Order: sequence, then structure tokens, then C-alpha cells
Amino acid sequence: LLIPGADLGHEFYTPLGEALAKRGICTRILTLPGFMGAPALPRSSLEALLEALSETLTAQRELRGMVIGHSFGGLLLTLGAALL
Repeated sequence: LLIPGADLGHEFYTPLGEALAKRGICTRILTLPGFMGAPALPRSSLEALLEALSETLTAQRELRGMVIGHSFGGLLLTLGAALL
């Protein structure tokens, strides 16, 4: 799971995702809700973003997958992992 920062959309990680796919590694790229044209959450707060990510992070953990975040995406991943 690749999560770019607040000022970057999924395009930031697309070349990396394509390179990993050529090596047989499946990737998902997630643009944060409310950023870079992604639909916003009903309420805008750090807590709301963490709640929205919790299901995704839990699923990724169950798959024993890797999570990589850049900038604000990395901060959210760190905080989200601490709450799991």
C-alpha cells in the first residue's frame, strides 16, 4: 500500500507501482480523502482521516503487506499504526 502526501496524488507512486508489478509485486495506491481531487470526508479532522484509514490499515496488516507513506501520508500511517 502506497500513500502519497497531502500535495501529491496517486500519480506520484504510479511509476513505482508499475515497476513493482513487472516484478510480480501487487501494489495499491491510495490518495488521501479530500486531497488531490479525492472525495472529502463528511468531517475534516486528523481523527476523521485516521478513522477512514483504519480499515485499510487493518486489512493490509492481515495480508502481511507493506505500507509506505510519503510526507503527510507517512505521518498518518505512523499514527494509524500506533492506534491499531
